[in-house]
Amino acid sequence: MITEDQVKAALATVIDPAFEADIVTYRILRTFEIQGDDVLVRLDIPTHAYPVTLRRELQQRIEAALKPVGAKRVTGYAWVGMSSRTSTSSPWISNVRRIR
Repeated sequence: MITEDQVKAALATVIDPAFEADIVTYRILRTFEIQGDDVLVRLDIPTHAYPVTLRRELQQRIEAALKPVGAKRVTGYAWVGMSSRTSTSSPWISNVRRIR
């Protein structure tokens, strides 16, 4: 049976082809779920300009990282959204004022 620690360690080895950083440290990985030998991976893509070809490559890298730990089927969902890299408690955001 695949464990959460195995999945997280495997995903930490996946390098994002657009940003050349691993998806765990760079916080592109939003969450993952394990059901038996199936793994669902959810990603936050930080920009609309992220090329589709690189999304496909990222999916292939994720699959390649998870197969050795026993994943038979890997499903990835990626969407453009606010990543957890930004925080609403940031002083840059809290001090923003309306400009007219």
